Amino acid sequence: MMFKLGKACYAVRYVKHFDPGCTKDNLLFIFSLHGIIFWGNSAYSSNIFKIQKRIIRIIKNARNRDSCLKLFKTLKILPLKSQ
Repeated sequence: MMFKLGKACYAVRYVKHFDPGCTKDNLLFIFSLHGIIFWGNSAYSSNIFKIQKRIIRIIKNARNRDSCLKLFKTLKILPLKSQ
């Protein structure tokens, strides 16, 4: 699970960096291809949530220390804790 999200994070960062014409919708599509399947209380849930926030920050050009609450709302995505 974490391996797939790590690959999704890399793919989003790579595409965003090398394709300046790439839209927010295209980046969200790449992220959704690796979708989050969550099984109850996983031991890795905090790590998965961190990777999800990292991808959202990449898509929205946010800094590492910016809050993701508004970013999730603007993208209309449920954070892992809410799923």
